[in-house]
Formats: sequence, structure tokens, C-alpha cells
Amino acid sequence: MAQTRVGGTVSRLAGGDTVPLPGARVVLHALTSAQQGPVDSVLADPSGHFEFRVKPDTAALLLTSSRHDGIEYFSRPARASSAARPDTGLVILVADTSSSAPVTLAGRYLMIGRPEQGGRRGALDLLVLQNRGDETRVARDSSVPAWSMPLPNGIEDFTPGESEFSAAAVGYHADSLTISAPLSPGDRQLMVTYTLPRGVKHLKVPFAAATDSVVFLLEEPTARVVTPGFVERDSQVIETRTYRRWVGSLPAAGVVEVKFAVPGEGGREATLALAALLAVGLLAGALLLLRRRGEPDTARPVAAPMRDPGALIDALARLDAQYAGREAEVGAVAWSQYAAQRAELKAALDGAVAARPPLR
Repeated sequence: MAQTRVGGTVSRLAGGDTVPLPGARVVLHALTSAQQGPVDSVLADPSGHFEFRVKPDTAALLLTSSRHDGIEYFSRPARASSAARPDTGLVILVADTSSSAPVTLAGRYLMIGRPEQGGRRGALDLLVLQNRGDETRVARDSSVPAWSMPLPNGIEDFTPGESEFSAAAVGYHADSLTISAPLSPGDRQLMVTYTLPRGVKHLKVPFAAATDSVVFLLEEPTARVVTPGFVERDSQVIETRTYRRWVGSLPAAGVVEVKFAVPGEGGREATLALAALLAVGLLAGALLLLRRRGEPDTARPVAAPMRDPGALIDALARLDAQYAGREAEVGAVAWSQYAAQRAELKAALDGAVAARPPLR
């Protein structure tokens, strides 16, 4: 069978630009029904260019990676489906590491369910973290996390959900969410669930710094955000449940307060209904209150380029809601298409958010 080419360049972020990384070792990874893992490696030439010769396989997902300063960085999935259509435009961007590289909370979507048995409330918290610099944020040492942010006091049943971090890298300590994994330049999504404190009637949600986009999704008809600057938008329905949407931003560190007409009692049962959504892979879609428009057998390409971060996050949520955790169920072809489409959406989101002016 004729071979095709998979290649690209390895570059290092430096001073707001990129420079070639000659001599970098690049590893080719393959994911097929019969094989998963590294299959070949080469060294980048003096211009940072690398290339592999592979057999075309429409059912295979191919990725390239390079390790730099202790961190593994990956390219988007390759599209080498035939000998006549090589993919030589892959880009692997690596970065130096720093324990002080700035990481900010670019967006937060907090969904709070209605009281369940005994007045208990569950919460789903979706965070968009942003590293606009050219260094990867790492922990100073093993005794501290790479990044952390405050959560409401006294929450219970903290559990990492589907996100771009492994569950082992996400923790909860002293009323704070912690991340031990490196945070490379660009945007990363993180989702967690928890139950609200017992007896809460006025929930205070702390923010350690300015946040560009904050959305509260409240299922109780009488619940409301009382912090100035937040306005109520349209309500939406998902899985027969209606949520009211409150939208705002924080120009500086502060607290957003949510008022409930009836105090909740807290407890693990509060997450039953929301955890059910997580169990069937609908958590991301529920968080963003999207009406589901059917589930095709394979991932479909985006019809037109999007530049609005909210729309891109919505598209990622829909895609993850359909495929997350279902690799064995959907098969290698559908899974490889999902991975490729997700990488494209993620790259578009990184560009869209980077293009927006920061809060002042």
C-alpha cells in the first residue's frame, strides 16, 4: 500500500512569538481498534520540521507530541486518509515552565439545581481557565498546587467531572479548588460538582480576580442573583427542567451573592438529579442549557467558522455531551472524528478568547 506523509513543525513560545526547536524528539501516536500508543519517533531538523511516513487509514487517529521541560505537548489530530492527501501542517507548540505564569478565570458557568429531598441543592461548576502568556504554569513544589481558586464556604461532596484535567489532578482543600497539573498557554475547561452548605439562604460565591464572563443558571423560580451588575436573561429548558439565567462580569475580585427564598439543607442526595445527567454524558450540555438537536452516528464538521467564545463553548459542550466517555461504544471511526472536531473547536476557542481585550 502506498504511504502518505504526516509532518509539521515543533516551535517554542518565546516573547509573544514562536521560534523553531531543532533537535526536538517528536513521537507519533496511533489510535486504532488494534493498536494504541507510540509507533515511531524522529528528531526535528534545524528548522524544527519533522515528518513521518505512514500507511493511510481512515479509521486511525494519529497524533504527534514532543516533550519539553518535563511536559508533553500534542498537535491536533492528523488527517492522513490517503496517499494523495498528506497532512504536513501539524504544529506542536511547547513552552518553558514557570510557577508564576499568570492563569486567570476567563469564564464561569455555575448551575444550581432546585432543592431535592429535604431541601438539598446540587451545583455544577464549569470554569474556563486562561493562560495568555508563553510559559506553562507549574507548581512551585509538591506541597502546593499549580493553581487554585476559592469556592463557597462549606460545600460538600466535591467531585471532578468531565474536563480537560484528569480527576487525580483536581482537588478540594480549605474551601479552595486546586489543580496540580501543568497549565499550558491557551484555554482549558474544568468541571466540578458539589452540594451547597447546609442551611444556605444567601450563597456567597467568591472570585479571586476579575472575570470576564459569569453566568448563573438557577432552577428555583424564586432564586436570584442580588449582586449589582447581573441581569436576568431568557430562561431555557433541558430534560424538562427550567433554569433562569443571570449574566454579568466582575471587574475585580469580589463576591457574587445568590438569594434563595427557602434555605437548603445540604447533603449528598442533592446531586442525584444532576449526577444522573453526568452518568449519561449530558453534563456539559446541561450546564450550558442547550436544547439537544438529535444525536448523529458520527461527529459532523462545523458548518461555518465561529469567533464568538460563547458559541464555541456551546459547540464543545454539545460535542462532549454526545461523545464523552463513550469511546468503546461509538467505535474507532466515530471516536477519531470526535477527537479531530474537538481539537478544531478548541483551537478556535483559544484564538477567539485570545483576540478579546482583557478586562481592566
